[in-house]
Amino acid sequence: MHVHFPVAGVAVAGIDAGEAYGSSQGRKLFDALYDELTTKQGYAMRPCLFGRSRGGLWVSSWAADHPDRITGINGIYPAFDLTTYPGIETATPAYKLSPTQLSEALNQCNPIKRVELLAKARIRESHRCF
Repeated sequence: MHVHFPVAGVAVAGIDAGEAYGSSQGRKLFDALYDELTTKQGYAMRPCLFGRSRGGLWVSSWAADHPDRITGINGIYPAFDLTTYPGIETATPAYKLSPTQLSEALNQCNPIKRVELLAKARIRESHRCF
């Protein structure tokens, strides 16, 4: 993808936040990447996000925080539910919560529980991105 997309005219950018699973700490890094790309590098203010596998947790979590900043979301086998992948136990270190605390906070932390925010903003799988 990193070779073929640019040849086709699609800009590709990313940031390594380790195993963030869409956590607030990872979303802060995503905020910094967005600011760098849009204000300093001149990229589109409303990009299409592409999440592959656990990257789906990243893009959908960030998109739910900022639905006004994106045009759509695409993915390859994207994860959108912390409870099914990676699972509560595995995700807790990234969220800096105990398994019980993360389970109680799923309405705020789990992207699938926040999908209504994207639906209200009419963000969906977007074929217009490519």
